[in-house]
Formats: sequence, structure tokens, C-alpha cells
Amino acid sequence: MHSDQSAADLALLRRFEPVLHLNSDELFLPAAVDRYVSACSLRQHTEQGVSILVPTGALTVDNLAVAEGGRSGVFLQFVAEHERRKRHPTQRRSENHGLARLARVGLLGRIFDVLFRVSLLLRQTVPNGVTGAAAWKARRIGLHNEPVYYGRVVRDGGWTVLHYTYFYAMNDWRSTFSGVNDHEADWEQVMVYVEEVGDTVEPHWVAYSRHDHAGDDLRRAWDDPEVILFGEHPTVFVGGGSHAGYFQPGEYVTRVEAKAIDGVKRFSAAYRRLLHISPPPGGFGIPYVDHAGGNGVILGPGGQYEWSPRVLDPLDPWVADFRGLWGLDTADRTGGERAPTGPRFERDGSIRQSWVDPVGYAGLQKVAPPSRVDEIRQERLAALDLELAALETGFDEARTRLRAEVLVGSSGADMVAAAEVELVRLRRREAELRAERRRLETGRTAPVDRRAHVQHPAVPDPHDGSRRGRALNLWVLISVPIVFAFAALAVRFLSHVLLWTAVVVGGFMLVEAFLRKRVVHFLWASFATGVLLGTIAVTVYFAVHDWRWALLGVFSASGILVLLGNLRERYRRS
Repeated sequence: MHSDQSAADLALLRRFEPVLHLNSDELFLPAAVDRYVSACSLRQHTEQGVSILVPTGALTVDNLAVAEGGRSGVFLQFVAEHERRKRHPTQRRSENHGLARLARVGLLGRIFDVLFRVSLLLRQTVPNGVTGAAAWKARRIGLHNEPVYYGRVVRDGGWTVLHYTYFYAMNDWRSTFSGVNDHEADWEQVMVYVEEVGDTVEPHWVAYSRHDHAGDDLRRAWDDPEVILFGEHPTVFVGGGSHAGYFQPGEYVTRVEAKAIDGVKRFSAAYRRLLHISPPPGGFGIPYVDHAGGNGVILGPGGQYEWSPRVLDPLDPWVADFRGLWGLDTADRTGGERAPTGPRFERDGSIRQSWVDPVGYAGLQKVAPPSRVDEIRQERLAALDLELAALETGFDEARTRLRAEVLVGSSGADMVAAAEVELVRLRRREAELRAERRRLETGRTAPVDRRAHVQHPAVPDPHDGSRRGRALNLWVLISVPIVFAFAALAVRFLSHVLLWTAVVVGGFMLVEAFLRKRVVHFLWASFATGVLLGTIAVTVYFAVHDWRWALLGVFSASGILVLLGNLRERYRRS
């Protein structure tokens, strides 16, 4: 990279460099990749097992791609087996949010959570002890002595993208913060979108990476009330362990839903629509919390640590050529516990959208930079004039051809009708283009709403610290074990298992309803379900003896349910 351009890019990056607010229990800071790589070994999955290509201490960012040598199944490993087995000082743990997160879903969601935890025993996951060993090793080699970001400047379509990339030695969301997964190595990003006009630089948008999300929901306007600025520096609240970026401090719930229960969800939705029952709290997903309170170390301007920035050269071999994983490859089939690849590549070898198209990554390809609005309007007007002229010519030719064919009788009725439909289509298209042209000429374009693109905003979850909230957390602690204990007893000792199951499930649901202040909803749902099941039973019974009684039962029950549903809606609105 040319030195003058590199210096100019660095100055621009430093002007808008973000401020990161970490969780108080965060174990890992954004670090320099060269120091990390030198502490790793390079390994490869083969049919015979895992082989060591380069031992720890012999690897650098300069020889990383050469050592990979185009092989598949190559990965770095930061924590060696002997380091993992050592006893390390117990890592700090935040307060136990594992139970509080489960209070956000009903009993069925908590049962799914148990099944997910059991699946960890069957999957290839990051071994126990890796998190503590990684934190110890990072401190020992001075990985966190100076927080580092890697920055590059990309210009595309009138936008200038300031692309900040952060590397963490590990994502310890599961082991430290009761999250979804752990994996060695973690890359996160912040993008600031500015417009350069002459000697002025105006910031307009900012986007923070968050798990695997992309598109409009990541982006906020620079003057959006949700964006907190420290001078010209956007503030990022970083999720503990996951390192996801948020605009506001708080706890953010991410729900994981298994595709295997899609049928259950569709049946539940249809059933609730039939009986006018509102959905269960949290649905069927397993909730995981990103703890992004920002109550820990602050990195960047005004914080405890200043950044040590590095300009990211896209021609550096570790960026351009190394396609292996940047940490332990557990071979987890779901992918959640495997390390990521580098800032440029996906695991399948394709180029990341955030690398090749950082403007489109945040949904900005469709948004014109403010200084280019008039230019774009004039370009579109010229294109419309050409298209309208072509339409008029095409319409005249099609009409002349149709009239001539009708005069000589060379076309059948079907062909004439099709030609008339085509003429109507051309006229409609012409009307649409002329309307668009009038709007552009008069300046009556769509009103600008700089939050209209946000369809699914990440919103902090309110924490219920009331007595009832604490009681719900206690119920979450004991409810699922009681369910499994009852299941074991029912199979071994109880007769009339279905009856006892109905009684126990009903009791559990009543307790949940009371703790969630949904008793009226529970009573309505129970009554409606009873009417529905009773109707089915009576209908089946009388259908065998006299079909007229069956129809009477169906119509009567339907009338009752419709009446009660209407009364319930009326009660809600009043």
C-alpha cells in the first residue's frame, strides 16, 4: 500500500475510531494477530487424525499462508493439550444468568434447553479448561498489553467505508456467560460510513457486527438517538464473551430455535389462532443473553486504554491467502464450536460479504450519498426519457401491426386478445414511468425516514427484580427437574398415567400463569381447550350413532367459541 495513502487512511480511521465498552467479566481484549499466531501451532485434520504442520513458536503471520500450502482442513490451535490440563486460577464468573434467561420462556422452551445441553455431550465441542487456559496464556504472552484494531478504507458508490476489525483470542460466551457456544478466535467489526466532498468528511451511518446478522438491521444513522457518540467516536457496547456489538447498554436476548420443531410451531400457531390464544412467553426458542452492560474496561478515546491501530493491507498474505481456521477446529457438525476463518474468507472458501461489499453488508447499496442525490436524479431522468421514447415507439409499432393484421384478417381471436393485453401492459408501464418522472422533476421523492430500514431492532431486555420475578427464577430452577422426576415415577409406579400427566401439566401451567401474571389468559385457554376436546369426543361418539347429533355438537361448540372470542376481544379493547 502506498505510504501516503496509508497515512491518510490511518488519519481518517483514527478520527472516527470507535469506543468499546466491555463487560466487567470479559476475559479477552482485541489483540494483535502476529503475537497470537506466534503462540499457536498449525494443524491439519487428516484421515489418520490431527497432524502438526508447524509447532508452537515457529509460526509467524509472514509464513502462515506458505505453511498452509493450499491444504484443506488446516487450523491454528492456541491452547495446547498440556496447557489445557494445567490448573489455572479460576476465571471470574458473572452472576448466574443461566436461570434468569430461562425465565424468559415457558416450560416447553426450558425442556428444549435441557435437550440442547445434552446435545453438547454428543457434539464435538471446545473441551473444558480451554477458556481458563486461553485467558491465562493471553496474559502470559502479553496479548492484552495494547488493544489493537485493524482498519481499512474502502470507497464504493460515493460512500467511504471505515472498516474496523477486531480480533479476540477466544469467544467464551458459553463457558463464562451461559451463552450458545465457545470457540477459539473471534473476529468482530464496526463500520463507519462517511462521505468525502472536497476537503470535508461527513459521517452518515454506522454499523456494528452482531453474531451472523447482516443487512439493514445492523445500521443506524449517525444522528439516531440510539447511537451514543463520544465526540466523533461511536460507542459500542460489547456482549460478554460473544463480543457482539450493540448501540445501547443492556442485556439482549437471542433465541435459538431448532428446525426440527417447525411442525410443532406451525401446529401451535394454528391452534392459537383457532382459539384466540396469545403466544407463550418467548415462544419455543431457547433464550441466550448477551450481557452488554458496558460496566467493564473502556477501550479507545476517553477510556482506560488507547487503541494501537494497524492499517489492514489486503495484500498481506495472512489476509489474502490463508484460508484455514484461526483457532481450534472441533469438527462440530453444527459449526457453532468451530473457530472462524480470517477477515476475508468464509469457511467454505468464499469471500465474506463484509470484505468484498462492505456497503451492501449494511444494506447501503440502495441509499444514495446526500451530495449525489441531484446527480442521480438527473441520470435517472435521462434514463427515463430513453425508456419512454422506446416505449412510445414500441407501442406505436405494436398498435400498427395489430390494426394491419385485423384489416387483412390474418390473426385469430386469441392472438388479437393477446396483442391487446400487451398494449395495455405497455400503456401501464408508460404511466408508471411518467409518474416517476414527474416526482423526480418536482422533487417529490419518498420522505426520508432514517429508521424506516430497521425492521428487527435489538432492544435491551427489562430485568424483573421484583419478588415475583425472583419467585419465577426459583420456579425455573426446580420445574424441569420435577417434570423429569414425575416422568420417571409415572412410568414405574402410577396407573392412569394419562390422567396424572394431565393433572401435573395443568398444575405446572397454573403456577407459570400466576408467576407471569397470566392467570386470566390461562383460564381462558384451559376452558377453550376443554370445549374443543369435549366437542371432538362428543362428535366422534355421536357420529357413530346419529350424525345429526354430531353436527349439533359441532355447531354449538363453534358458536360458543366464537362468542367467547368476541367477548374477549371486546374486553381487551375496553
